[in-house]
Amino acid sequence: LPCAAQAEVVFLARLTPGVAAPGARPVDVRFVLDRSYSMGEASGLGGLTKLEALKQACSAAIGQLVAGRDRAGVWAFAAKAVVPLVWQALARRADLVALEKAIHKLSLQSGTAFADALGGAVAAPRDGAATTLVVFLTDGVPYCPDVDAERARTLALAERAGDLGLTLLVYGTGVSYDEAFLRQVAEHAGGGSRFAHLSDVSAL
Repeated sequence: LPCAAQAEVVFLARLTPGVAAPGARPVDVRFVLDRSYSMGEASGLGGLTKLEALKQACSAAIGQLVAGRDRAGVWAFAAKAVVPLVWQALARRADLVALEKAIHKLSLQSGTAFADALGGAVAAPRDGAATTLVVFLTDGVPYCPDVDAERARTLALAERAGDLGLTLLVYGTGVSYDEAFLRQVAEHAGGGSRFAHLSDVSAL
């Protein structure tokens, strides 16, 4: 899977361009991250796994958030969803540190079912004054007892996100994910939501 995670590092670091500028609109970032076993495969970036490269990318994005103004939360998924960091205001510098630590503590688990994690991110309270971004990344397809129901629920959640004014940033990495389905997720959310796969970091 050459360069996929390297592209993520560059792209995710640009999720919130300019958020540190004085007077900029608050940003609410909701990370929905894949921690399935396949994320332990090589990333093609300095010997890192895909999950390790993703953690570095998230650290770069977190570095652009502003304590006292922005909000964030973390939902992760494998067979089941977990909430490493509940959605909250980033009131102090210590909250940014806690956010980064929560992501860096993610470990690999079996299975892939992302609807519960995405649902948690969509259902979290919303500050109408903030730009709300749901960062949804996976390298696979649903691997769970009822794949059709998982897909249907994910699309319904994407529509709900659009109704609430949330922007879905949907990323696929590697070669095993369902690009057509992830594009559908972004399309169901509408608005400024989008899907992206960047495999050639030299193009950036």
